Amino acid sequence: MRYYKHNIGDFFADTHYLSNERLAVYTKLIWEYYLQEKPIIIEDWNEKSEELKTDDATLSYILNKYFWRDDSDIDDDVWRHKRIDSELVKMNLTNQKKSDGAQSRWNNDTTINGFEDFWKAYPNKRDKQKASKAWAKYKPNLPTVLKALKAQTSSEQWKKENGKYIPLPSTWLNGARWEDEAENSKSNNYMKGIK
Repeated sequence: MRYYKHNIGDFFADTHYLSNERLAVYTKLIWEYYLQEKPIIIEDWNEKSEELKTDDATLSYILNKYFWRDDSDIDDDVWRHKRIDSELVKMNLTNQKKSDGAQSRWNNDTTINGFEDFWKAYPNKRDKQKASKAWAKYKPNLPTVLKALKAQTSSEQWKKENGKYIPLPSTWLNGARWEDEAENSKSNNYMKGIK
């Protein structure tokens, strides 16, 4: 995690009495925690003190003051920070929601809801990307769409001049043309009205 919220008021209220050295050690430990997105693990106190350019007593003071020891790991000293753990959980939930949303947008236009079957059946294969966006937007019922396509591909308008008047697939989808009455049923209804 390269970015985290830093409430200066809370931080100052909790640390105003620390010496500069203790403040620096605390800040470095917080940065390490956020950067690694996991608790502080201390295998060797001397090594960790050298890494932070401090002594064991200062390190021990900061850890015991601002962190809590997680005894679930029996091999190493694992130090947790309540607020950082909470922020990391929030961040992971937010990232998961974003990831799920992006994944659903990527998957939404193809195999999941039948776009590829529509695309295979549609006679005017142009602007596939726009068509897939329209498909994802309207989420039409595939059997209904295929039935309407079958009727419309046999219509005079779509056969005219070698298919010149077949709309783009995105236009057809944006117009909800699968809901149009078939040409034959219109003429039959008209003829019934005359009799």
